[in-house]
Amino acid sequence: MNDSVADKEHPEAPFHVGRHIKHYMEANNYSAAWLASRLFCDRTNVYKIYSRRGVDSEMLFRISFFLRHDFFADYSHAFMRIKSRGGGMSV
Repeated sequence: MNDSVADKEHPEAPFHVGRHIKHYMEANNYSAAWLASRLFCDRTNVYKIYSRRGVDSEMLFRISFFLRHDFFADYSHAFMRIKSRGGGMSV
């Protein structure tokens, strides 16, 4: 899904996975070039991931694998926080 479309359809989404990946990488001293080499892409593609509110599940799995972090669990925690507040997201 195109990022601008995702942002327009769900502007209230509380979890920006690209920013989360970027912060995780910075906190754990991973570089964009390092991740790009594992994903077999150019580091500019990793910078594009940083700007995405959402990432497809296959890519998120690969990123989680290489960074040894379960980003799917982070999505689940964000969902549970919203649910516990009685909030919801329109779909």
